[in-house]
Amino acid sequence: MSQDGEAVIPIESSESKQAGRYFENPAFIEDEITSSGNGINNNDISPSNDAHFKPTTLSWNNLNVYSKGSNGLVSCFGKKKESVHIIKNITGHVKPGNLLAILGASGAGKTTLLNVLTGQNLNSLTIEGKVLLNNEPTTIQKLASCSAYVQQDDLFFGVLTVREHLQFQLELRTSVPLTPEQRRAKINKLLETLGLMKVAESRIKCSSTGQRLSGGELKRLSVATEILTDPAILFCDEPTSGLDSFMAQSVISVLKSMAAARRTVLATIHQPSSEVFEMFDEILLLSQGRVAFMGKSQDALSFFSQIGLQCPQNYNPSDFYIQKLAIVPGREEECKRNVEEICNKFSESQFAARMNKFDKEIVQTDDGYSSKIVFSYKRGFFMQMFLVLWRSWLTNLREPLLTSVRIAQTIFISLLLGLIYWRQEYNQEGIMNINGALFILLANITFTNVFAVVNTFCLELPIFIREHNNGLYSVSVYFISKTLAELPYFVLLPFAFASITYWMIGLYNNIEVFILAAFVLTLIANVACGFGYFISTISKSVTMALSLAPPFMIPLMLFGGLFLNNKSIPVYLAWIKYLSWFYYGNEILVVNQWRKVTNITCDIPETFTHIGSMLGNMSLPDDLGDVIPPGLGCILDGKGVIRKLNFDEDNITRNFIALGVLLIGFRILAFVSLSVKARLMR
Repeated sequence: MSQDGEAVIPIESSESKQAGRYFENPAFIEDEITSSGNGINNNDISPSNDAHFKPTTLSWNNLNVYSKGSNGLVSCFGKKKESVHIIKNITGHVKPGNLLAILGASGAGKTTLLNVLTGQNLNSLTIEGKVLLNNEPTTIQKLASCSAYVQQDDLFFGVLTVREHLQFQLELRTSVPLTPEQRRAKINKLLETLGLMKVAESRIKCSSTGQRLSGGELKRLSVATEILTDPAILFCDEPTSGLDSFMAQSVISVLKSMAAARRTVLATIHQPSSEVFEMFDEILLLSQGRVAFMGKSQDALSFFSQIGLQCPQNYNPSDFYIQKLAIVPGREEECKRNVEEICNKFSESQFAARMNKFDKEIVQTDDGYSSKIVFSYKRGFFMQMFLVLWRSWLTNLREPLLTSVRIAQTIFISLLLGLIYWRQEYNQEGIMNINGALFILLANITFTNVFAVVNTFCLELPIFIREHNNGLYSVSVYFISKTLAELPYFVLLPFAFASITYWMIGLYNNIEVFILAAFVLTLIANVACGFGYFISTISKSVTMALSLAPPFMIPLMLFGGLFLNNKSIPVYLAWIKYLSWFYYGNEILVVNQWRKVTNITCDIPETFTHIGSMLGNMSLPDDLGDVIPPGLGCILDGKGVIRKLNFDEDNITRNFIALGVLLIGFRILAFVSLSVKARLMR
């Protein structure tokens, strides 16, 4: 009970929905029924005789749902955001063996009601009332353990085949490992039942080949994913959205067959066809957050006829109901009065009395609600890691943008830079060219690897959030698996890049010096990768990530030691260079390149010409060389180059330690950011 005496819905915070989300039931399909002629093998998806399966009645009593206000904060328009009463005192139930369709116009409250019943997206809602299983109060954790939720968006890793996707899902949704034969038999039976066997070995959506499943196949695959563990209750959010009438009918026929197998099925539907409408066992009509009708679909016509609203013959009943319950722009007040009258008449009708008769049997208790959330997964950490890593690696191998394009890009840029800086000589001009080449290598490694991963988590975030909330794997498993799967790219490609450019440019001809330079460039590539991961995790979209990366990197590049001498850095900005991998990497590369160079050619005639110009083109005596030291204005060895840039050989160890700290630090920040985002999006 709340402090003001109102009953609070016995649903914990949405964080608990990942705990124990699915029941294990390996053999869940037994009997078959004859195809109904909709193009799908409509087998009866019958529950097994496993003791865990229990037909379940879902009911809700006196549900009131409010959007949370602004808590005194002022909106951008200077007005306080008021709380909105979305769901208004709704009571209802659905029994095993029934398919309940929730209908209503836009803004009626369909999605909000479904979110409350499934425990999804509750952070912005205040909920009062009860949700019950078999007439006993429940929690999100209990509800999640016997239910599944087919969401509106079909989110998959497109390069996986249908069979690979189901195999991955099955392994993570079952606590007891299955033998290969059991797994294959279960998946094959499911594919046959849902009419997906012909596309079992097809990739879900592959941009390189253009291969993809149809809309109906994608929706059926979504259903297949959720019924792998034989849930007693199945929720579906707009399962026919975006499908033509034939595909919509085929998907609903699958839900109908599941309901016939003693499951409880609820679905929000947007404008069903008359054929689809006939498949519903019961309907719930919502308008303005109130119940306009709930009961058998054939009884709805009788109710509306009794209140003087006659559905024309040969007219789709669902279109008629939604039309009568919609709020038409320009006629808001009139429509609201009509809707209120319909809802009031239903609450006084025999149909409502029949429904309330069942609801009076609900156990009136507020006991048994624990606010403590226990997180658990069906599989252990290492099995989660193995499976997620397998999928991540498979995804990388089959994605051309991560393989052939990256390899081609590395080779092309390496050859281009090698030709531009081809075989530099160790003279005064060569000093500037070699230092510029080293910094360009550093900058290219940075930008290439940052932009290679900056969209990683942005693109996969919806799939990750859904699977994480379903209790398949933890945030740490996903993050580590992604980094490990992409690690070979950020080791082999930078090393290949260094190998090509180093010898083409003509840097110091020593294998030890080369290995150290290649190692530094590979290390920088992984630091940049960690920075890209961090930007990706704090961004809401790829566009935002691409916009954030350059402004963060440009200041770090300016303090790298090429564009601005270390002595010239303002004191109040000096701290920035200690966050710059450009600074540490450039100092290591420069010291590594020049410290063993003992002779740099100095052009003496040019030096005299320079001195002559300084003296006003005065004629110089022949013995001036005895007065002016040889090599005046020249840098004669590598140590002089190092001193000129205000670098220090003694800083090498410190720089490696700093790069290691940045390597780990950026990844920790990315992991924390991803964890926070996962928690906020539950």
